[in-house]
Amino acid sequence: MLRSLFAAPLLLPLASRIEAQTGPFQDGELLVRVIDVVGLEDTLFRIDPVTGNGAVLFQGMYAGYSGAGWMAYDSYRDGVLAYAAYQPEWTFQPRLLLLRADGSFTDLGFREQDITALAPVGDGRVYLRKGGVLHVLSAANVLTPVLDHLGDPIDLNVDHLIHDPGTDSLVGVSHNGANGVPCAGFNLAGVAKLPLSANGLQLSGPIVCTSLAVRSTAPIGLDPLPGGEILLTFADQGQFSTNDLFRIDPATMAISVWASTDHFDLNGGVWCDPLGGAVLHEDWNNELRVHAQGSMGTGALLPVSVPVGGGQTGTSSTNWMADVDFQGPACGGFVQGYGAGLAGKGGRIPLLGAATCPALGTVLPMTVSNGVGAALVVFGASSASIPVLGGTLLVQPPFFAVRAVTLGGSIGIAGDGFGQVNLSLPNDPMLAGVPFFVQAAVSDAAAPKGWAMTAGVELRAQ
Repeated sequence: MLRSLFAAPLLLPLASRIEAQTGPFQDGELLVRVIDVVGLEDTLFRIDPVTGNGAVLFQGMYAGYSGAGWMAYDSYRDGVLAYAAYQPEWTFQPRLLLLRADGSFTDLGFREQDITALAPVGDGRVYLRKGGVLHVLSAANVLTPVLDHLGDPIDLNVDHLIHDPGTDSLVGVSHNGANGVPCAGFNLAGVAKLPLSANGLQLSGPIVCTSLAVRSTAPIGLDPLPGGEILLTFADQGQFSTNDLFRIDPATMAISVWASTDHFDLNGGVWCDPLGGAVLHEDWNNELRVHAQGSMGTGALLPVSVPVGGGQTGTSSTNWMADVDFQGPACGGFVQGYGAGLAGKGGRIPLLGAATCPALGTVLPMTVSNGVGAALVVFGASSASIPVLGGTLLVQPPFFAVRAVTLGGSIGIAGDGFGQVNLSLPNDPMLAGVPFFVQAAVSDAAAPKGWAMTAGVELRAQ
């Protein structure tokens, strides 16, 4: 029951479980994307479900270029993965971003590759669909197709995916009548289970698919429930049915009603541990509503300090809400930006970021973007603030590593390029928690001295 929601005095002890929204991510936070119907640039908010306090996580996303399952929190990378276009990039150039709690972000690349159904495992792997084909993103930021048990690529038309650790399988849900899903059809959604091999790069057996009779064409969320089951939310079942929330047993693939709601336009549904219930993004009235298992009707209003809608309605499978769910080994490392970069062509400052968690004994990929051409990435043991090339060198020489990389892209399009360099981190316990610092410079004739520069990045590995 939602006793913490209905009894105000009980909110006080719970409030300590989630800190202010400007600090590190906390388990149970809500992530809500809000449409700006005037400026066509969206804002992603992070919201404390206990206090209702919210803050901006990322601003300047372009509306309409994200598909189902476009964002998911990854506990290994300690950030929100989001496939989106953003300002000042070109409107039609979505790419995979890693958004951190401090407001910084890393461009992971994969521009215009139609990425949907993000499903982090918690150990560095992230399953997703690229152009409709199942892939897995490794901790080293490498994307590899996943093969079925016969060795063929998997083209499965599911809208949302989730990894189930109990069965080490992927569970996906398709919309009403989806093509390519054996158990979907007219008024039928398909719920598919994909058992994974030990290395996670192939299926260990055939796909198991179960039909679910629905009127909605739009599943808009899969989220873990306590006890190992999975919460499945549909956008709208219409006036003839109020069953919008289902539960899936990933072991048996049995599906049953979890709650019966009375909503016309849901844009997201997640289980929320701090509230002990499911939070739904109800876009008809621009509200967040909370339901307990077995509840009926409209549920309870969750008051929040930020807007949670944009005045638009619809029942597509694109979700506008997700949550922070700690699962798997959390990132013990530290990543934080510092200092200021130097702009080049088009007034753009190149971007530098860590693509994964800095962990001893692994390879750390660093990505450079928002520029085109040759780049140098320097690694040092200390930070600095040295005037150079019209900007500021933020890493103290001598450098312990220097890497060269070419940012592929079109010379005529500022910010189009992307490159990645890798640094092997020694498996030496003496280096645990020791800071090191990174900065990149990109050759750019439009910069004051011919080089644009990124801000610095401070890292500590565990």
